[in-house]
Amino acid sequence: MVEDELSLRQTTVLLVCISVFEMNSTVQTPRPGGLPMLGSRLFRGALAGLLILTAASMGSYAQNAPKPATGEVVGIVRSGNMAVPGATVSAVDTDTGTRVTTTSNPNGSYALTVPAGDYSVEVQMTAFAAASREVVINSSVPRVRADFDLILQSRIGQRPGGGRFAGMGRAGG
Repeated sequence: MVEDELSLRQTTVLLVCISVFEMNSTVQTPRPGGLPMLGSRLFRGALAGLLILTAASMGSYAQNAPKPATGEVVGIVRSGNMAVPGATVSAVDTDTGTRVTTTSNPNGSYALTVPAGDYSVEVQMTAFAAASREVVINSSVPRVRADFDLILQSRIGQRPGGGRFAGMGRAGG
């Protein structure tokens, strides 16, 4: 909407300037060895001033236009070095509880478009332990990468080397 208004404003100003220029310009006899003179100096000065003011006002209008209040959470779901296709990836707004969900594609990638806010990104897949991680989307950070390394449910109590750990899944990133 803002882009349409800006484009409409630019087009209108351009058409008005061209119309005024065509109506008020008169081609006079060329100066010896020079170019034709278009209208009076007063008119040309006024037109130049109008164009400069218009350009300046459009620049400030564009800078003050509201930014989109959405962002994107992207990442890859893996288990070790293998992609995990079909995993359910959800971003839950921690303030409102609103949930946006997708599934990872054949190479494990996913992308969620969400409104600005604080999110808990959760990944679930059959036979794997669930994993989650917190992310923040705002105007200064509109795109966040959240990669996940899922662990098989059967290995949740094991760690390489025989050690044990508590918790569910690991979130990488």
